[in-house]
Amino acid sequence: LRVVYEIQSRLRPAQEEPPAPQQPAPKANPQDKPSRESNWLNDPACRLCVVTLRSLRFEAMVGKVSSYHSSVLQNLGGGFLAVDLQGRTVLINPAAKKLLSLSPDLPLNLPAAQVLQHIPERADILVKTVSTRHTVKRQEIRWKHDGADHILGYSTLLLQDPDGNTSGAGITFQDITQFKA
Repeated sequence: LRVVYEIQSRLRPAQEEPPAPQQPAPKANPQDKPSRESNWLNDPACRLCVVTLRSLRFEAMVGKVSSYHSSVLQNLGGGFLAVDLQGRTVLINPAAKKLLSLSPDLPLNLPAAQVLQHIPERADILVKTVSTRHTVKRQEIRWKHDGADHILGYSTLLLQDPDGNTSGAGITFQDITQFKA
């Protein structure tokens, strides 16, 4: 109620004269429906308060969901890298940076080909996934890193916006060299 009072006091202009006393409301007949004037939602300050509270609840819910999803991506054991429709990186989790020997401070919004220049096939896979809208499951790619041969297992996926339109592609991967030796 304190919030409602504060919002009301800010919305109503200061009055030089005290408001006129209100006439006592006639006794309501239990058979009558409440009049439109008696509905508290007709008060602009109350409507604003309701909208504000709903907005705050929605914002808190979005924050919780975003935090949850971010935590999942950041703590995956395997690498995850996502690009937008133009092939620019929008997400690289810590495991991906470690597996691919990328700088922990690597900025986002760089072309995938630039980020993955030491594994150009990986960038090509992402670009192809975006352009064809075709995903692959459980594939392997070989690459040489620090003088050693590695095998990375990977799968791709399409990213969608809230309306269901494709907004990019992602790739999950992990080093499976030890299992293939």
